[in-house]
Amino acid sequence: MLTVSLALTLLVLIVSGCKTTPTPRNVLLISIDSLRADHLGVYGYGRDTSPVVDALARGGVRFSETLSPTSWTLPAHVTLLTGRTQENHRTIRPEDHIGDSETLLAEIFSRHGFETAGLYSGPFLDRSFGFDRGFDRYVSCMSKLTSIQKGFSRLNSSHRDTTNPCLAEKFAEWLHSRGDKPFFALVHMWDVHYDYLPPAEYRKIFDTGYTGELTGRRIAFEGFPLDASPRDVAFLKSLYDGELRYTDATIGHMLELLHERALLRDTLVVVTADHGEEFLEHGGKGHKRTLYDEVIHVPLIFNGPGVPAGKVIDAPVSLADVAPTILRMTGLPVPGNVDGHDLSPRFRSQAAASPPVFGALYLPSKNDRDTYVPRITMARTNDRKLLYDYETKTWEEYDLTRDPGEKHPLPPDDALRGELSQFLAKAEGSLQTRQAATQDPVPAQVEERLRALGYIE
Repeated sequence: MLTVSLALTLLVLIVSGCKTTPTPRNVLLISIDSLRADHLGVYGYGRDTSPVVDALARGGVRFSETLSPTSWTLPAHVTLLTGRTQENHRTIRPEDHIGDSETLLAEIFSRHGFETAGLYSGPFLDRSFGFDRGFDRYVSCMSKLTSIQKGFSRLNSSHRDTTNPCLAEKFAEWLHSRGDKPFFALVHMWDVHYDYLPPAEYRKIFDTGYTGELTGRRIAFEGFPLDASPRDVAFLKSLYDGELRYTDATIGHMLELLHERALLRDTLVVVTADHGEEFLEHGGKGHKRTLYDEVIHVPLIFNGPGVPAGKVIDAPVSLADVAPTILRMTGLPVPGNVDGHDLSPRFRSQAAASPPVFGALYLPSKNDRDTYVPRITMARTNDRKLLYDYETKTWEEYDLTRDPGEKHPLPPDDALRGELSQFLAKAEGSLQTRQAATQDPVPAQVEERLRALGYIE
């Protein structure tokens, strides 16, 4: 990882905005799995979890209110990489394959002469879902499971592994062997995802006095009991933060490699996440359970050519906006069916008004496990959040200025309720006309990981 001197040099380069042209030659898109925005220093967190990402934000543009369309990896990443809503790309079930009609960022960059490379480290980015389309190289850094491992042994191995070293190694190998063409690179980082097992030097960086029984292992099961004490929860958060600090250092290492090859100054760096993580704020843990802000409020940072330094944009935006923004900034065409919006005009002026951002969590119907319904839907403005539970037919509205933790529901506002009702009607109509997924079977090894993570029963 970075030495202190190299890290400080890199931060100066980032913050000073070392940019030679308004149009990026290259793009590095970093997606940090399970990273909630409020655990980054630049988003107001009290711990020093993210010095490199914070520096990227200070030297670029940070969107303070970026919302994921859902609270789990597969549909969120399809939205991130296509600019399309779940209701249109329809990749909402753990067994869904990205439809042939969808166009991924890598495909567009490849068609326009860019070298494309993807590194991923979590099961839902596996090539079996179609994420490899358009990539010259698509490299897995997922945990290595042997053929003799079964059941919980396979689960423990999957969650026990650390993937950042593989990502750093494969990133370096790719940089060493790549040609002279401009590039688009995707790096999907998994280690912040549970289990919370940072390396030894990061394990006690935020908590040195815990004497309880929890270890950070088996978070999906008994390793994080729902009746955990506040001290236990604080310890698990410290491990999560240690994973984040470790991931931040890995990002710094990759940026340093780009700098050594004189590539960083011409590279647009985008940092975001697919969803957040819950630590009993609303009675649960992990994700794919609710649409409260702890699981859908994610970071979004742009740094590089054409990006002003030190800009913070407060209007709510969606992960669907990332793809069209990257394409516009690099001078490439945006497909006509994209739902997101180019955010780059906001780099120099705040939007006068922004429409609500919508989201949905699709889960099997209680009456028919084969039928997926929008179990919870969401409309989010700067200061208001409206949730609708599809099965209990209940509404919850929150004043995020006075109640940022979403603890005290208010009667729903008629206007916002009407907009969310329209979104729900469109979502239901989309599902009713949904074509059966066309896909190859998910490989057994990937299916086992998904089952171990609780995504497949």
